[in-house]
Amino acid sequence: MIPDTQRPQADFSFGSFDVFLPERRIEREGLAVKIGARAFDILSVLLDHAGNTVSKQEVADHVWPGITVGETSLRFQIVGLRKLLAEGDDDRVIATVPGRGYCFVTPVTRHLPTPSVPFPNPDDRPSRLPGRLSHMLGREKEVTGLCAMLKEHRFVTVLGTGGIGKTTVAVAGAHALSDWFARDICFVDLGSVTDPRRVASTMSASLGFAVNDGDAVATLGTFLKQRRILVVLDSCEHVIAATAVLAERLFQAAPQLHIIATSREALRVEGEHVFVLAPFACPDDDDAISVERLLEFPSARLLLDRAAAAGTPIKLGPGDAGIVSDICRRLDGIALAIELAASRIPAYGLRGTLNLLNDRFRHLQGGRRTAIPRHRTLADTLAWSYDLLDERSRLILQRLALFIGPFGLEAASVVSDDSLDEVEAIEIIENLVAKSLIAICRTVDSVRYRLLDTTKAYLVDRFAVSRDADAVRRRHAELFRDLAAGPVGNDIPQELEAERVPNLRIALDWAFGPGGDTALGVTVAAAAAPLFLRMSLLTECRDVTLRAIAALDDAGSGSLFEMELQTCLGQSLMFTSGNTDDVEQAFQRALVLAERYGDLIRQFRLLGALHIFYERTADFGKALSLAQRGFDLAERIGNPAGIAAAHSLLGIAWHLLGRHREADLHLAPAMKQLEDQHGIDPIGFGFDHRNRACITAARSLWLQGFPDAGASLARDTVEASAALSHPVTHCIALIWAVSIAEWREDWTAMDGFVERFSAHADRHSLRPYLAVSACMRGQLAIRAGDIESGISMIQANLVSLRAARYEMLTTGFMTTLAEGLAQTGKVDEALEIITQCEDAVERNGDRLHTPEVMRVRASILALMGEVAKSREVLEQSLVCAQAQSATAWELKSACDLVERGDRNAFTLQPILTRYGPSNSDATRLRAQRLLENLG
Repeated sequence: MIPDTQRPQADFSFGSFDVFLPERRIEREGLAVKIGARAFDILSVLLDHAGNTVSKQEVADHVWPGITVGETSLRFQIVGLRKLLAEGDDDRVIATVPGRGYCFVTPVTRHLPTPSVPFPNPDDRPSRLPGRLSHMLGREKEVTGLCAMLKEHRFVTVLGTGGIGKTTVAVAGAHALSDWFARDICFVDLGSVTDPRRVASTMSASLGFAVNDGDAVATLGTFLKQRRILVVLDSCEHVIAATAVLAERLFQAAPQLHIIATSREALRVEGEHVFVLAPFACPDDDDAISVERLLEFPSARLLLDRAAAAGTPIKLGPGDAGIVSDICRRLDGIALAIELAASRIPAYGLRGTLNLLNDRFRHLQGGRRTAIPRHRTLADTLAWSYDLLDERSRLILQRLALFIGPFGLEAASVVSDDSLDEVEAIEIIENLVAKSLIAICRTVDSVRYRLLDTTKAYLVDRFAVSRDADAVRRRHAELFRDLAAGPVGNDIPQELEAERVPNLRIALDWAFGPGGDTALGVTVAAAAAPLFLRMSLLTECRDVTLRAIAALDDAGSGSLFEMELQTCLGQSLMFTSGNTDDVEQAFQRALVLAERYGDLIRQFRLLGALHIFYERTADFGKALSLAQRGFDLAERIGNPAGIAAAHSLLGIAWHLLGRHREADLHLAPAMKQLEDQHGIDPIGFGFDHRNRACITAARSLWLQGFPDAGASLARDTVEASAALSHPVTHCIALIWAVSIAEWREDWTAMDGFVERFSAHADRHSLRPYLAVSACMRGQLAIRAGDIESGISMIQANLVSLRAARYEMLTTGFMTTLAEGLAQTGKVDEALEIITQCEDAVERNGDRLHTPEVMRVRASILALMGEVAKSREVLEQSLVCAQAQSATAWELKSACDLVERGDRNAFTLQPILTRYGPSNSDATRLRAQRLLENLG
């Protein structure tokens, strides 16, 4: 042991360990600990980023620079390192972050400066378009031709056989046109779609929004109508009919939309122009061909390039050029077949690979292979490659055909079994990658894998008839159930969550289908439903939960799974079908189960969901009661974000009851405490707590006499909600921003907000919101003087809102309707409508609007000649506004009294003094003009 006085300063310390980087030494309580070189390198990089997740690729690049290693090697070193640190193979020192990497979680004391290189930003996301290839062989002319055709005709299908490079050319063309489209390009991978009915929703998800009920194609057309955008529809052949309908209607509906489709057959619809992608040109049958002449052919260059990438650079000797020429010719210049052949060259050499081709294709002798369909040639190539594998590799490859889209090494748990453990399965997968039978899909912080489409098509039928297909499907369903039930929200990349959706769909179809396992299907549905909510797949969430709840048996009824299903059912029903009794029953049933299981977090979430349900049904007293229960529960839980969320619920409830001072006491801490936090899974509530607190505070600011501050906060909140990429939250912000603009009589701002809201609600098929937007347009029409039209719009859509029990906004709409009727001389109808408003306000507790409803009643009474009664009601409106601290309503009523001669400047001036400055707020400008006229 080194005396303390002579000991150098450790670079890192944690627990009883000291780490000395220059000496590459680790000590435990002063005694040296034996550690391998690789393990020390891993430890150093994890310590350097202690508390942060380090991707597996970054660790590998640090420990094995310039060398490609399998994940098994890294995992082996991590296991050894954990044992060395006396923690066993668990996560108490080094945590595994699923799908991302590793994190050193034990507190670390750093005795050296913080590294100057920043840790990669975890919010980095790949483009919606697959990355540009570092180099592309032999397709430059095709890319140029495709771009020219697309500019001229707008709709081009790249046609060719499987494996010929259609996607490569389409993606390269899209990158070449990136600036021409101002980077507004969307890549839609239809290869992951198994159900033709989901073609439109897959496209909408790629565009960043969800298509639910109604005519999905029409919704997409509305969304794309005004955009100059390029959409790449990749791998259309297996859903050709649905894709053809979609492409044709969108082409007709959106005049600035450009489409590139890739398919093995033409879509044969209006507007389509076919770009035939021919195979690579191949050398003639000439054994004496020169190397220089050979390299003029892209097929030969591709073969040599891929052979070099596989670890066998070829220096062509005498006669080799003829062999390369023969291989390329026999493969018809099909890119995938050439790549597969190149992967054999390291093991068999050029001559051996050619001999394999001779054996495989001897049935083609005596005739030109170009005389038969090229897909047959590719199928033979795939069969040849498949047959060259050992039995275990064939088994793994066959089982991987079940996966939809990219997958990680977690797939090993599905494709392994009692005779083949996960470590062996991982090794085989890595070997298949090396053989180009599995493609690599690199993301920001991980490596994913994917079967080539043609390989998958070749294997699907083999897998379907295999003896263990159902066992593999079961493990597949269990894997994606567990992945969906794992970390949520910001813990994993959004694109990784999106990858899971198609796999969950096929797992659910199998589980609930013939020969499936219904009990397993219920657990998969319970895990999938929250993910569908987060992805805004509201209709799909509704359908999945209804199916699973109907399948519950005695064991499943009353279980945790039912609690999750009922929660998600209520959420999805509320925004797709309205505020029906089924919504309330689903939430109440889930709440009973959460209380039975003592799940406080779930109880809080459900109280929040019921809170918004009763707001939407205009039962504001019950909403306040639920908010108070939620606050008490949040304090019991003790989570700061939860307490802030509870403040938000209380602030909104008090605001709707017209108690603005009480509302402010809760809205302020909600906004402050949630500013740097994500809340408790806010999307699980169907809205974001901070966003709702902010838009409520904006309304409260205007009502209390701070017009410009309220308008500014409303604009900022709307933009913040748009950045959340969650349709319901954005709609809520826009709805209340519209109300502020209406109160300010800023018709330009109101029109802009209504336009955005209408388009957003229509785009996402949020049915109750469609009626809301129509009522808002009716309000605008009345204010613009088109009174009869506005009255009709509001009357018709109030019927729809009441059918959906969406009463939260009806007071404002009815008030405007009464004003419109009065302006057309229908004062009796107007009085009846405003009386209904007053009754609803009294019954529901919607006292926020009471001063304004009374003010409008007074104006109607004046038109009817009941002057004394009108003055009395107007005085009551003024007193009510004062009691609410609603300075804006107070100033409006005071202006009415002054204009009628019932009050003078001494009434108006004190209120205006309390009203904030503004050069654009109509209420303030009106009061100023009255004071000027009064001298």
